[in-house]
Amino acid sequence: MSLLPLLGKKKLKNRYSERRSISLGREKKSADRPSRRASAPRARPGIKSLLGLFSAATMLAVCAAAFIAVAVGLIFVYRWATSSDYFALRNIEVHGINNLSYTEVLTAAEVHAGRNSLDLSLDAVEARLVSNPWVSRVSVKRALPDGLIITIQEHEPRYWTLCNGHMYYADSDARLITKVNSNKFLALPILEIDSGSEGLARELNVTTAKLAGVMESLPADYHPPALFKLSRASGMEVQFEGKNLSLLLGLENIDDNIRRMLVVLKDLKSRDELEQAREIRAHDGKVWVIVGNG
Repeated sequence: MSLLPLLGKKKLKNRYSERRSISLGREKKSADRPSRRASAPRARPGIKSLLGLFSAATMLAVCAAAFIAVAVGLIFVYRWATSSDYFALRNIEVHGINNLSYTEVLTAAEVHAGRNSLDLSLDAVEARLVSNPWVSRVSVKRALPDGLIITIQEHEPRYWTLCNGHMYYADSDARLITKVNSNKFLALPILEIDSGSEGLARELNVTTAKLAGVMESLPADYHPPALFKLSRASGMEVQFEGKNLSLLLGLENIDDNIRRMLVVLKDLKSRDELEQAREIRAHDGKVWVIVGNG
């Protein structure tokens, strides 16, 4: 039996075993090798990190100090400005007043010459003025360094009207303004509204505007009217001071009623019979004239 083949086989077997052992050795080393990332120690803060934190803290301290300095400076400037004579009021203008006096406006606004303009709250001044019954709207503006401009829109009184036993001034829409008193007396026509007819007051301004053509057609001595009366039964009634004449106008189909009344008035004036008329009523497209003596 030849030994050569056996030796060859043994040699091959030894090579295979050697490779296997080398391979297993490498795997073992890889398994036993510690992970660099897992076992790497954490870096400790160095001098540069400490310097960075110190610089940030210093910057914050500087910013805080600058903010405080600016705030203190603004407070100082504000106190100086609101107490300086440079901004003391010397020129106070009031526009748009008819029923209020200049003194009444300044008293209501709590404004006077010499008061510091910058120390005034314009909103507060406007609120005080609007609380006055005569004032509808108001605007207050500074005119630096020493001026103030007050512009007022007043309620316009058109009538006297009775409410809760007191006579009031009322505007064109029958809204109450303030009580009639001797200190502020305005001669105006009386407005009467029958009980249950208060809703007619909403159209009062429109009704009187349409009635203007009738008023203009009357002779000059019939002006101004002395009384306006609203009722659901009669509509609008107009009486004239010193004249025994009443005009009654139905509010339904008012335009047609006015047109017919104007025709009748023109006819009465042309025949010189207007002075004998005591009542002219225009309702439902028809006109009635009541005449009498005295």
